[in-house]
This record gives sequence, C-alpha cells and structure tokens, in this order.
Amino acid sequence: MGDRAFQIWKLVMAIIFLWSAIHLIRDVMQVVGMHNILTEVANRSHKWCEPLGSLCGYTSFPPEIFNLIVIPIIWQRKEMSILGWLVIASPTVVLLMWLFP
Repeated sequence: MGDRAFQIWKLVMAIIFLWSAIHLIRDVMQVVGMHNILTEVANRSHKWCEPLGSLCGYTSFPPEIFNLIVIPIIWQRKEMSILGWLVIASPTVVLLMWLFP
C-alpha cells in the first residue's frame, strides 16, 4: 500500500478507534446505570435484543473491544490485511444493530 494511501487509512482507523473508545465508555456507563448526556443520546431499546434480557447491554462490546485491540496492531504492521477490513466493517455492523427495531 502506498504511503499516501496508508496515511488516509490511518486517519480512518484513528476515527474508528476514537469512536470505539467513546462508545465502549458509554456502554459501560449504561450497564452500571449511569445517566448523563453521553448515555442518553441515540439510546433506544431493540426488539431483536429483548430475548437476551440483561445481556442486551453487552451486545456492542465485542466489536468495540476488537477495534481497540486490532487498530494499534494495524498501525504497527503498517498494512491493512483482513484485520483492517474487519475494522472498517465494524462500524457498519454496530450501525445496523442500532437501526434494526
């Protein structure tokens, strides 16, 4: 991958990394029962999640933790590989989880 292209991907990864960190903090605050502007914005219940009961609050933890672990590895290796494409796909997955009723 060219140096310029990698710089662009590095910026995209930084945005996803920051989003994942903030979203994980928000989710942890929701699970422990804190209520503030961060935990209330864009928060809603989902019918697809109701069968999970109390585990519903943890559904977005895996992709967020995955991003926080894998993005520094991608930066260190300086290549996108399959891990990079999985990171790029993860915000789409979380967005779809939020959009479904």
